[in-house]
Amino acid sequence: MFLTIVFCGLLVLSLTSGVVSLKSGRLCKIDFKLDLAGCLNDPPYKPSNPNPPNGSTNVDINTILSWTGGDPDGDPVVYDVYFGTNPNPPQVSTHQTENTYNPGRLQYNTKYYWRIDAFDGYSYTVTGDVWTFTTEISTNNPPNKPSRPSGPTSGKVSVLYSYSSSTIDPNGDQIYYWFDWGDGTNTGWLGPYESGETVSASHSWNEKGSYQIKVKAKDIQGAESEWSDPLPITMPKSMIFIEPQLSIIKYFLKIFPKVFLS
Repeated sequence: MFLTIVFCGLLVLSLTSGVVSLKSGRLCKIDFKLDLAGCLNDPPYKPSNPNPPNGSTNVDINTILSWTGGDPDGDPVVYDVYFGTNPNPPQVSTHQTENTYNPGRLQYNTKYYWRIDAFDGYSYTVTGDVWTFTTEISTNNPPNKPSRPSGPTSGKVSVLYSYSSSTIDPNGDQIYYWFDWGDGTNTGWLGPYESGETVSASHSWNEKGSYQIKVKAKDIQGAESEWSDPLPITMPKSMIFIEPQLSIIKYFLKIFPKVFLS
């Protein structure tokens, strides 16, 4: 005879030992085994030892969040991460196994709130404390002087030409670029682009002449660089007909008027 009792989906009681007398007068041997392991599970440890430390200031804007977790029974643990500038921060990661989180580049001089909740394989949940830290005050520097624009140094009017330049921002900020074409026109601010990325812009000139192309840059904090060294260019050639060509056309119109009218 064999009897199994299941309680709350975790407790298994197996009776398969002992001797029982039945109405028929026959004896049955019953053995039993009791397994309480499932119902004796402990919840995971409450997340602790936050990095950056709770209440810390002047924290690097590229910081990585980390904490201590684990489980007293050695069960696998997953974490939910809550992070933001609200005292009740939104959830930004669900059931991750790592005890680190990269929030990306943060804002300067800003207070952040974060919390870690822990879960084990038996659906035990431990809600963590809300921690805070404040990022460093900006010591922003403008982008370096952009490189002199590169591209054709002569061409024809009304033809589109492309020119490029690049620079580095000491703080690693993204960068905007402004191309001045030397004819009273410009691109306005283009971007933003990553620090060190080469940027191109195109332009055509309407009149023959000599021009100087130059570039300046500004970062996303608004700090502007000085102007680049200028690139001198000339537009000596024109797309319009010159006088000898017009004379030839007039000559053919005079000699063969019917050909052009047919």
